[in-house]
Amino acid sequence: MTHNLATSFPFQDQKSLSSESEHSQEITSHINWLSHETAKVDGVFSPTHDSDKLTECFFELMIKNNFLPSPNILQNPDNSQPIIFTDTGIALFDDLDQIYKSLKQTSIYLQNNIQVAIDFSQLRANRQSTSASQKQTLGPVRFMELFEKAPQQSNRPTSMRFLLNLDHLNIEEYLDYIQTKPENIRFAIGIPNTFITALSRKEKFGLKHQTQCQPTHWVDAIKLFHKVTNIILKDQPIDLIFTDRLNAFKKTHQIDESTVLNFQNQLVSPHEFMSSGVVNLAQCLEDSSLNENKLSSVTQQAIHFLENSFERNHYVEGISKDITLTHRRIGLSVLGLHQVIKTLNPEQGHKKTTTLLTSLAKQLKKEAAQASHDLGVKRGFKSCVLIDDKWQKTRNAQLLSQLHCPTISQMAHTPNYLFKHNMNLDDYSNLYNQHIIWQEQIDNLVSLKQPSRSELDLDIFVRLFFQAFEKGLMSFEINRE
Repeated sequence: MTHNLATSFPFQDQKSLSSESEHSQEITSHINWLSHETAKVDGVFSPTHDSDKLTECFFELMIKNNFLPSPNILQNPDNSQPIIFTDTGIALFDDLDQIYKSLKQTSIYLQNNIQVAIDFSQLRANRQSTSASQKQTLGPVRFMELFEKAPQQSNRPTSMRFLLNLDHLNIEEYLDYIQTKPENIRFAIGIPNTFITALSRKEKFGLKHQTQCQPTHWVDAIKLFHKVTNIILKDQPIDLIFTDRLNAFKKTHQIDESTVLNFQNQLVSPHEFMSSGVVNLAQCLEDSSLNENKLSSVTQQAIHFLENSFERNHYVEGISKDITLTHRRIGLSVLGLHQVIKTLNPEQGHKKTTTLLTSLAKQLKKEAAQASHDLGVKRGFKSCVLIDDKWQKTRNAQLLSQLHCPTISQMAHTPNYLFKHNMNLDDYSNLYNQHIIWQEQIDNLVSLKQPSRSELDLDIFVRLFFQAFEKGLMSFEINRE
């Protein structure tokens, strides 16, 4: 059974799950099973471990709303072969063997309810001759139509996300394809800095046959932007990714260029899965102060749970298992940050808010790294994390989430981690600075979802779009109802 966790898991009410109505017993039972299964993993590394004690620890961690794994972990339980990680990413290249192999792998993922984000930007435009055979290429849209029809479970179709850069020669064809509204496809467009410049100056914008090529055709930037915004504002939300900023982030943080965005816009290696969850900072408030010992304990237990989930997951593809277990990438996000700031800074002074954000982000990063280090001592190190200008060995390649701004996600109308609350559109741009401060301190990818399309008009959309770019965000995503 698939649960609506937004209603059956009311995190914001600060109640124990055991007090909930008809859903509570089933969810509580699943959490108990999940706690037991993940606790058993410790036996692989330490035969003398106390499985019952760790099971109780994980159970209390979740049942008291101190921590929740990604909602995907709590949905569709399969007690024999649980598929815990349910989104990944793939980039296609001008190689038919690679394309058709990726099509087969995508079909396997979809049949197991795993969402796939596919980047088509490296494919040559249609009707271009290949150097080897002089045969004309099909172009990215023809292959999108092929992947759209990838076999999967007919009774429970799984979504895919297609991405094409705005400077691709076939961008107009892609925009026309988006308007056909293919079922179960979510769309994204890569926005290069050259387009922002051309749009600001009301100039022509160059289109390319491939990403690495020079522009061969020129179009009116304003007209192209209007076509994109009209599609978004009418009926088809599109994620806009600032590609140059994303590539600069990879370079600055020494991230492999081959990494791609998965369905949740997290950076992963192709076919890699991430284990993600959320710590509720509000639960660490006591008497108008933050209980740092509790935050440390909760973070340590959360990292332990997410690390164990790598072993318990059923991998449907060998390549995904190998790459995932090599990196063991964890995405840890937070809830309750806005409540913590209001409690510790009731006057909402900007300077004190900035100080609190900086302090909390540094503390969370340090606690997560320490927890991963402690596991690495017992299980073997896999990576390093830079803490206070010093490299610390860790068990996991990544520890903090790339998903969303923890402040805005709790105040805005957004499905991120179970929160839905109406918010004035102007507050988005006002909170961009807090978002950037937080992300800079945890040294991670900046990504932010915007208001749902039903609340937007063109003027607001354009204003928020340019402010998002100017403030340093790496994406401009439109919420889905």
